[in-house]
Amino acid sequence: MRVALYPFAVSEEPQRNLESVRRALEQAAREGAELLVLPELWISSFVGDADAIAARAAEDERFVAAMQAEAAPLGVSFIGSALAVGTRAPRNRAHLAGAGGVQMLGDKAHLFRLTGEHLAFERGSAAPGAAAVGTTRVGAAICYDLRFPEVVRASWRAGAEIVCCVAQWGLPRTRHLRALTLGRAVELQGYVLTVNRSGQATLGRSVVHYGGEALVASPDGEFLPSHTTALGLHLVTLDLELARTRRAEVPVQRDDQARVW
Repeated sequence: MRVALYPFAVSEEPQRNLESVRRALEQAAREGAELLVLPELWISSFVGDADAIAARAAEDERFVAAMQAEAAPLGVSFIGSALAVGTRAPRNRAHLAGAGGVQMLGDKAHLFRLTGEHLAFERGSAAPGAAAVGTTRVGAAICYDLRFPEVVRASWRAGAEIVCCVAQWGLPRTRHLRALTLGRAVELQGYVLTVNRSGQATLGRSVVHYGGEALVASPDGEFLPSHTTALGLHLVTLDLELARTRRAEVPVQRDDQARVW
């Protein structure tokens, strides 16, 4: 399965981000990719106070639907996260969009207090799931959620062979991002694809710099090399049979004791 990762610098202007992703979808299709992975909050980022973020939630949902309508004829599905309308405040929602429509994969359950996410968002209250892309199933983790193994474990129990971590992860903790990506892939007995935005943003009184990582970790706990295009897409071919072989060799799911925890 061929996948494309796009760690672009998310702008404060949604229309610029939409156009950037539109070009990425077109190039992914030309390169034969079935799946395009985008950063966290790829439409409008974290710009503004809690009221401003809440005001954009319904608009983000419409933008995801509009982009899905463009992706479907190209034969490419995309994964990212966007604002979604919640009960008391907006949620940060991971979506898979393509020929099957827009499917919710889960809401961010762990809100990053260091940048005040808990003041602007409602946390997810249900375990994430997985959805079909081609012959496989895909789940998602949203940035800080990657630190909590239960998130990837839930996708694993839902049949995911691939989990995509969509992120806006600051540079000081890049080593953590890399280590967690590898560890979660071993736990998943599958592939973890991490896409972290590039560039910088002002959050409150702080300027946060991002590393622009595009990481593909294999079931054997190794990073796979990618081919990078002029647009900035990172292209990788995944051997899904490797994941299936590793799961057959060590049938961890047979011994899963979820009820204990």
